[in-house]
Parts: sequence; C-alpha cells; structure tokens
Amino acid sequence: MYFPKRILLLPVIVFLFSSLGHAQSESEAPKIKAVGDQFYCPLNQMNVVSDFSITGPADLEIDAFYIQISSGYAGGDVLRLNDYTGSVADNWDSNTGKLTLTKPGGFLSYQEIIDAVNKVIFTGTQPDFFGEKFFSFTLGNANFLPSTGHFYEFVSVPGISWTLARTFAEERTYYGLPGYLATVSSLEEAILTGEQAEGTGWIGASDAELEGTWKWVTGPESGTVFWMGDFNGYAPNGAYENWNANEPNNLNDEDYGHVITNPSIGPRGSWNDLPVQGGSGDYAAQGYIVEYGFGGPDDAPDFSAFTRIYTSAIDSIFSGSNCGPGQVLLRATPIEIDTIPKPVLIQWFDTETATSPVHIGETFSPDLEETTNFYVMASEEGCTVGKRSMVTASIYEIPDIEKEVTLKNCDQDEDPTDGFTDFNLNEANELISIGNDFSEPPLPPLQMTYYLFAEEAESATNPLDPFPFNNQTAGTVYARVENADGCFDIAIVHLEVSATQPVEVITLESCDLDDINDGKFTFDLTQATSQILVQLPPQNLVVQYYRNLNDATIEQNEILPQTAYMNEEAFYQGLFVRVESKDNGDCISLGEFVELVVYPLPEFQVIREAVFCVNLEPITISVENPQANYSYQWSNASGETISSEASVVITSGGTYTVIARSDLNCESKPIEVRVSESSVASISKDDIDVVDGGEMNSIKINDTNAGIGDYEYALNEGPFQEEPFFDQVPPGVHVLSIQDKNGCGIQTIQVYVIGYTKFFTPNGDGYNDTWQVLGILSQPASTIFIYNKFGKLLAEIDALGDGWDGIYNGKLLPPSDYWYLVQLEDGRVHRGHFSLISR
Repeated sequence: MYFPKRILLLPVIVFLFSSLGHAQSESEAPKIKAVGDQFYCPLNQMNVVSDFSITGPADLEIDAFYIQISSGYAGGDVLRLNDYTGSVADNWDSNTGKLTLTKPGGFLSYQEIIDAVNKVIFTGTQPDFFGEKFFSFTLGNANFLPSTGHFYEFVSVPGISWTLARTFAEERTYYGLPGYLATVSSLEEAILTGEQAEGTGWIGASDAELEGTWKWVTGPESGTVFWMGDFNGYAPNGAYENWNANEPNNLNDEDYGHVITNPSIGPRGSWNDLPVQGGSGDYAAQGYIVEYGFGGPDDAPDFSAFTRIYTSAIDSIFSGSNCGPGQVLLRATPIEIDTIPKPVLIQWFDTETATSPVHIGETFSPDLEETTNFYVMASEEGCTVGKRSMVTASIYEIPDIEKEVTLKNCDQDEDPTDGFTDFNLNEANELISIGNDFSEPPLPPLQMTYYLFAEEAESATNPLDPFPFNNQTAGTVYARVENADGCFDIAIVHLEVSATQPVEVITLESCDLDDINDGKFTFDLTQATSQILVQLPPQNLVVQYYRNLNDATIEQNEILPQTAYMNEEAFYQGLFVRVESKDNGDCISLGEFVELVVYPLPEFQVIREAVFCVNLEPITISVENPQANYSYQWSNASGETISSEASVVITSGGTYTVIARSDLNCESKPIEVRVSESSVASISKDDIDVVDGGEMNSIKINDTNAGIGDYEYALNEGPFQEEPFFDQVPPGVHVLSIQDKNGCGIQTIQVYVIGYTKFFTPNGDGYNDTWQVLGILSQPASTIFIYNKFGKLLAEIDALGDGWDGIYNGKLLPPSDYWYLVQLEDGRVHRGHFSLISR
C-alpha cells in the first residue's frame, strides 16, 4: 500500500515477562533502550537492533523475553537468534509473529537478554516488499503498538458477558497503566488485536444507547461514533471500522462488539455484533481484549522501545518517447519516507532480473534506435533486490511522405479562363502519403492538416479548411502529416489550375424496369465513359462522375461504383463529369456532360378475377383508368394474341394476359386475369332422395350431377344454405331452388313429400272436413282404402280427389279410430290410423 510522505512499517515488539509479576503487576519495571533505524534489502537478513540495553532492579527474575512483529506482520517473516553461542533458547510463533527467548532451567539476566537481542535477526520472503517494519521492546506478555503507545492483552474467560468483561478490564493495570476494553481505530490496531493476538473477544463497542449508532464506550475514545446503521450503514467522518460481512445485523438484540474468534465465521480480527451474554457455538465469547495506556505514542512508558527497518519504492514514473532514433528522457521519483537516515538511490536496469544497474539517478536519457523497456527501483547502494517498476522508452516512426507534390484542378467556375478555382486539399493526401491507407478508418492512422505557412504547420496553429480552398488565396500550402504517436513531417503542396475541354452531353435513358414505377433506375455510368473519351484526344484518362459542380471541382463524394448508380431525382437528373490524366493528374474536362432519363411504365387497372357462365353470353373484360393513351395486347394461356384493343371478349375459362405499351415504347409488366367457368345447375328428380310417410321427413340432393358451378340450396322461399339437405320437412308440395353462387342462374324443381293427417272433423266448417293423403299428387295412380277397427272396408278414394268425408252408406260414421292402407304408384305401401272427431 502506498502512503504519500510516510510509509507505515511493521514493528517487532519485544516483551519482558517477569516471574515476579504479570500484566497487572505494580512492581518496578526495567528500562529498555533500543536503537535501530535501518534500510532493509529484501530477502536478506539483518539485526533488529544496532544497539540495545536494559536496566532495572537487580533482584528482578526474568524467565522469558518476547519479540513480536506487531504491525503489518506478513506471512514468511521470521525472527530468530543467529550466530549466538550463549545459553538462551529461541522459539518462533508464526501465528502471532512472536519470538520467545528463554533460559532452560533458569532465569534470564539482563546481560543475557542484551546479548541475545543483539543476535536476533529478521528475514523476509517478499522480494518486492517496501515500507516500514517496527521492532518494539517492552515488558510482560502484553503487546505494545508504537503508533498508539498502548499495550494490548487478550484475557481468556470463555462465556463471559460484555458487561462483566468491561468491569474486569477496568480493574486491570499494567505497570501502573489503566486498562479498559480495547478501542480499535486503525488497521494496525485491528491486526494486533485480531490476527496476531493469542485470542479474541469483547471490545469496547456498543449501540445499546441508540440502536444503529455504534460508539466506543470505553477508554479515552468513549463517546466517539464510528458507525451508523446496520451492515448497509456507513462510517461517519472517515472513522475506522472492521465489520465482518453482513454485520452488524442486530440479530437477537445484538448491541455489543466482539472480535471474531472462529475463522469459519469470517476473517480473523473482523467484528460481529452479539447480545450482552454472547452467542453460542462458533459465536460464543471466548474472553476480552484489554488496552492499557494514558495518551498517545509520545506518552509511552520507558519500559518499552522500538526500532525500525524500511525499504523504498518508486512513486511515479515518466515513460518518455522520441520521434525517430535519439535520446529519450525517462524519469522516476521515489516515495518519500519521513526521517530516513540517507537519501534513496534510484537504480535503472535493462532487464527485470539484472543485478547491475545501467544508470543511477532520478533521470535517465538513453540513446536508442527502437522502443526499449527499462526497470527502475528505489534502494540503497549495494541492494538490487526489491520492487521494480517498468519504464518504457518509446521510439516512434516519423511518417514516410512525399515532401513536395502538385495538386491539379480544372478551372471550372464563373470565369473558366482566370486560372483560379476551388480545391479540395484532402485530394493531396494520397499524393503525399507513401504506402499509407486512407480508408475509413485510416490504417495506419494518419492525420493531415493544411496551413498557409510552414511555421504554422510546424506548430499546428491556424489550420485551413481543406475545402473549398481557392488558389487565389495562395498557390502553395503546407501539409502537416501526423500519426497516432504524435510524430509528423511537413510536405509542400503546389496548386495548379488547367483549362478544360468541353464535350457533348451524353444521354442515358431507360424505361423504369425495376420493381417500383417511381422514375428511378439503376444505370451503368461506364456506358457514357466511352462516348466521352472518343470526343477527347487519345490519352491515359480517367472519367469520374459527381452529383454537382462543387463536388466535381474539389473531387469529393464521387459516385461509386459507376456500374450501379440509381438516379436520385425522379425521371431526369444531370451529372457532372470530371476527366483527368492518369499520368500527371491534369484536369482535361469538367462539366454537366451526362443526363439520365427514366421513362415511366404504362399504368392502368384491370380486374384480376372473372367468371364465364357457359349457359350465358360471352363476357367482355376492359382495362380501367389508363394514365395515358396506350396500345394493348391480350394473350391467352398459349401465348396467342386474342385482342389488340383495350378490351377482350372471353368465351371460355382460362388465364389471360394484358400488356400496355406507351408511345415511348415502354412496355408495362404483364397483368394476368384468371377466368373461371361456371353454369346454372341441372338437377333432375332422380338426383333427389325423399324420406316421407312418417314424422321425420327429409329431402337430400345428390349434387354430383349438378354441374361445374358453385351452388347453394333453398326450400320454398327459405334462405339459401351450403348443405344439400333439409330435414323436418312437412308433407306436401315443395319448391327446391338451386342457385349458382357465381351468378349463372337458379334452377327450381317441385318435390312431393307424402304424409297423413292424424284426425279430421267432418262438421262442415271448412276446416279439416275430410281426411287426405298429402303430397300424393305426384303419384296419381295410387289407391287409398279406409277400414274400421274390425277390418271392414268403408271406402276406396281417388288419390287426386278431395279425400274421405266420413260417410258410409249415406251416413256420417261415429267418432272413432279408422285405418288406412295406401298403395303408392311407386310400389310402396303405407298403413296407419287416424281419428274421426266430432266438434
């Protein structure tokens, strides 16, 4: 991590533990003095002190001495005794970053501690490490942090509540320093109280006073708000916080801060909120963290001391460049560190692993032919291990261009003889460039700008509008050709005007043969090229086409491709032609020499579908709404012409085609007329099936022989229907109508449905006075017999008569049921009974 002006380093803390006291001891403490402010070369080993002393009561028995890396401890860091021949033993704890010095079987004397500490060395495994590491020295097993001047101690009391932990912490002292539940306001404190502590537990944080307002409620920082809200909250005024993910969450009324003890819950040293009694399982409180001290680091007691090692690194670099081979200025600035004993050395290397620098100093100006990478580091003399930064010295190519060109144009303006005309300076781009692609986007990217003076081109000031530019302003301009790397060169552009030779206008004409009759057509302009060139002296010429004079003059918006240009103005459009020499760019001719003419196709309407009734007269089909006087040609399906008029007589079905031709000889697209045949129906009685004589009478028409038409059916005056079937038909005479849907006529036929009345009332009132067989008129040869219930024949009546009146032997028979037997002409026999009713 980079800190401007100051680099925070990791202290190594040395603890003196007396057999006569512990963290709460009030006994007189020895005085410790440690000297050491040294540059560290990564991956090397070095002593943690350059001088060390300890003085104090002569009768103090010391059974252990602790050395800990208390701030920013990195994995791989090691403290150990080196080249030591005395009786002190060392034990390194990589979890807490602490080295313990002991004397097996005895107590440590001051001199033994001094001798051992002077032999303690630090070794790191970070090749690119930079910053500071502090080695702190103090008494007892509490951890000392130089940046705060305070001591920290974990007290193991599994299951203790927050309130009891607060009370116990405030009852503890450390060599006269008061204790309280720790308040953690920096990353260094968080690491020391979390990652490097022997255990973790309660800290002095709470939102019990006001939910969501987290304060430090212990020690000198009591009342300081450091967090607002739940896990989506914020730290006011940049306060330090170290909450675990999704914490605080106030689950089960959690109002007290606790440092994580189980890595499965979250990063060790981060915070959870817990209820006052603590959680359960992995969330159970394991103890509390006590912080000892009065004020800041300047108030630290004299039984503590610390030393420092440091490295440096590059703060900023400047990667220089040059257009073409030459010297490139490179620069590197080191990170500033307060109170370093001597200036940092800036070393430059030609590879990332080189051990010998090629230059020393903050600036470096190598003379190069091509782009080269260098590697720079901040160090001290003799140290080539550490963080290196790559610096690139770029050598960019200067555009390869023609230094002097001539741009030519035709004198085509109000005065074609004055030698002045408008130019498009961008037309010089291709003359100036050598092997550069000016397509969109340009590859490689080149930017060309034009200026009146060479000095302006050098400084890129006052660029000209490239078009239109009239050579009356200046006959010579200067082009600045610059690539994407900012490298440029200057070209001189001479403007030359030539007189033009007129040519006769070429007309390209066509009927509007595409799919839309809109007066537009795609022309092949190269058809006009040969007609133009034959009017000019034989030369190596190129013909270009433009929409207007301005485009043709300054050569912009050329019509391409020439083989497929659709006129943009309907029916007529003039085009400007520019003819140039391929050899020297001379303008030979320029003017509106091509006209495009599009003739419309004939437009008219005609019915597309018609019906011819074979039983009626022929039909006539005529064109409608013609837009002009046209000639016509009607053809049948065989391609034979059947009419040259605006109409045609049709005598049979089929597909017919009509084409119209204008007086400009433009022929319309063929229009097809489909004529279908139809006819009136030809149903006979044999095609009709009648089911009668009962209560469910029906009529069914077999339309197989009806004809070629499309038919619908009606009974009597009822509506027409699609189905050739009628049910629930009453007995009697019916008229069946068969109609052709195409209008070819209606056929009618009588249909007889035989049926019998159920009763009659022979009372002379004119209603039901006789019993009759209905619908029998179609079978006049039928016979009808009437019987009584005993089988006696009472009457034989005529099928065409008025029916039986109930008279037998001159007398009206009494009311009763009577029986009938009907022998139909078609051979069928019907039997049944009816009632004579007296009313």
